Formats: sequence, structure tokens, C-alpha cells
Amino acid sequence: MSTWDTLYAPPGLDGELARLPVETMYAGPAEAAHGEWVRVENALVGIDPDTLHPGVRGYYEEQGLL
Repeated sequence: MSTWDTLYAPPGLDGELARLPVETMYAGPAEAAHGEWVRVENALVGIDPDTLHPGVRGYYEEQGLL
């Protein structure tokens, strides 16, 4: 059994506001609490990057994933 963490944001949402929960999910203690699979390196497995909110896309670009 597995689960995926999925966040949805409307296109008009401020970029920083869309980015904050994603950045927090992969930061320090929060990352450790999610377990082995939930790592920023795995964030885009099975995801079409063209569907990302621009604020979230910027975060993944900074992480070197895009």
C-alpha cells in the first residue's frame, strides 16, 4: 500500500503562497517525518512538469529537478 502527497493550487494563486507548503514539506524535519519515499528527488515522478503552478515550478527548478 502506498499514498501520494498531492497539493492542488488554482492558477491565480500567488506564486509564493503556492510554493510555501511544497517547500515546507521537503524541508528538514518535515522531510524526515514523511518517510523514505517522500524526498524532493522523487517529487516529480509521474508528474507532467507543464501542469505545475509557476510558483511551485520555480522551487523545483531551484532544486535542480527541472
